[in-house]
Parts: sequence; structure tokens; C-alpha cells
Amino acid sequence: MAGDEIWMTYFSTLGPIDPQIERRDGKGLMPALGYLAKYAELVEKSRNGSLTSVEAAFFVQNFDAAELFSYEQSKQLSIELLKEWLVKYKFKHWRKTRTHGHLVTPKMRRDRAEEIGKKLSDTDEWFSHSRGISMQVLKRKLNLEIEDIDSHSDVREALRNYYELLENYLGTIGAVGALHTSDLLIPLGH
Repeated sequence: MAGDEIWMTYFSTLGPIDPQIERRDGKGLMPALGYLAKYAELVEKSRNGSLTSVEAAFFVQNFDAAELFSYEQSKQLSIELLKEWLVKYKFKHWRKTRTHGHLVTPKMRRDRAEEIGKKLSDTDEWFSHSRGISMQVLKRKLNLEIEDIDSHSDVREALRNYYELLENYLGTIGAVGALHTSDLLIPLGH
């Protein structure tokens, strides 16, 4: 979201907002939004009198207000960064609304970025951090403008050639991936 444009193919996916937090036991990461969703569910069950004794005991034993706060902060930080990046980059040339041709104000850019951030962090919609969201779904559900690489044959072919070259190079040196910027290539996992 920190780019002037979003380019995807039919097979590309974008992940939802779902900050990953180190588990208490130190064994990997867990989704902060999953913790927040389960906490909200338990609070609602308590409010309406349907909380079981097992759930209540679990809730009391495992509740940590500071931890909950840090998860809420992680969610908010993720949304704030997305808002900042969308406004600064993707929306910087957005001058008029597509439907009515109204002039776009800075507040409209911020509001639209916040709307996208909230939608991308909706665990009821996306379920899992590992579930990618396709270009078609992003266009339909979030009304995001995305360039379809497949409709630009020159770009599609250049990317395909680059990918094949990179894949061959990484295979030759025994790397599993790479971090590649405009002026740096760092092989990973070899």
C-alpha cells in the first residue's frame, strides 16, 4: 500500500491486515486480531449470560490487560500506517471522484484510507492472515483501483522473464528467496 499504484495478476493476492504477535510460550507468532475477536466474543457472552464456566475460568486465568492493550495498539498502528501510506502514495494523484466528478479533499483521502484499513482488518470477512485476497475481490469489495498486469503484455512478459532469471539464479546459489530493491539483491535462506 506504500506505492503509487497497485499492480496484480489474476493469481496475485494481497493479505489482510493482521499483526502477528509473538506467543507467550515463545513458539512462533499468533494473530493479534484473532485474540481481540475471541476476547470480544467472551465479553459479549458474559454480557448476555451465555459464558460457560470453562470459558470464564479460561478468561480469568489468561486475561492480561497490558497484553490486550498491546494487541489493540498493534491493530491501530497497522491501520494508521496503511492510512498514511495510501494517502501519501496511492491517493496522491486522486483529484476527482470517479462517479460524480467531485473534487477530492485531503479529508476524503484520509476517510477512504481509513475505510480500506478497517475493511482489511475485519476478521469476520477475511478469517485468516494466511488467506490472500485476489485482485477481483479487492476491486469488488474494497473498490480499489488495481492495474491488471495481464492486460499489459509488455509488463507481463518482462515480469515473467525476470522471475525465470531470478528463479534460476537463486537455484544456482541454493537460496530459497530474495529481498530485491531497486539497487540491491539479497539472497535468503542459503
